[in-house]
Amino acid sequence: MLTDNRGAYLKRGSIGAVRAANTDIGTRPRLSKRDGTHRGAILCHGAGGTATSWFDPAKPGSGALRALITARHFCYAGDFGGDNWGNANALADVAAASALLEAGGASAGPKLVAGGSMGGLVATRYAAQHPEDVAGLALWIPAIDAAAVRALFPASFNTAWGLAAQDPLPNVVPDANPVNLPGQIACPVFLAYASDDPLVSPATAVTFAAALDDVTLISVGALGHSEAALTAAAAPFETWLRATFPTDYEL
Repeated sequence: MLTDNRGAYLKRGSIGAVRAANTDIGTRPRLSKRDGTHRGAILCHGAGGTATSWFDPAKPGSGALRALITARHFCYAGDFGGDNWGNANALADVAAASALLEAGGASAGPKLVAGGSMGGLVATRYAAQHPEDVAGLALWIPAIDAAAVRALFPASFNTAWGLAAQDPLPNVVPDANPVNLPGQIACPVFLAYASDDPLVSPATAVTFAAALDDVTLISVGALGHSEAALTAAAAPFETWLRATFPTDYEL
């Protein structure tokens, strides 16, 4: 373990966990006057990202992190070791982060799980597999169609998942494609998409959202699959967060 101005950063292989405390983008959430506890939130970065990407004020994830901190969430950001493409190792890392939150006394019970781009694939698969551990699911231009991701990046995806080119994805991993999983997601969902995203088509986002019981669907306009789209989603995410998980936090 090492301690710096971000709080505690734990790293074991590809798993990392970060307690948010960087003064450039927020402060430690104070104890609630209501129950003396924090809510837990697990952040899943996109392809090529790292856990510490959330703490860079120049990066789009900082807006979401700031919202979570001010709403009294104790945030852990998983470090999936680069391009995991939503594989089983990434899911195991989220489960380990959840256990760390509970073992450290930072959170008890279901957490909010959030992800952008490829992190959305991880977050959605985890929410479907572990509904008892997920209180809310936040998705920013999420790669919820694993088959589409595989079609665009076949070599990288197949390597990360240990698949041969001819292996049909659903037969190898039955729950691999989140577009087939909305019936397994029981928590409130925030989903932001771009109207011209080549990786997450508007039709896919709308169809997926229509099958969910409790969803807030936001279009950020024609911003593509970009950091600009992630940044544009921060404000509506904060609105959803405060409405869905009201608290008597104070900073």
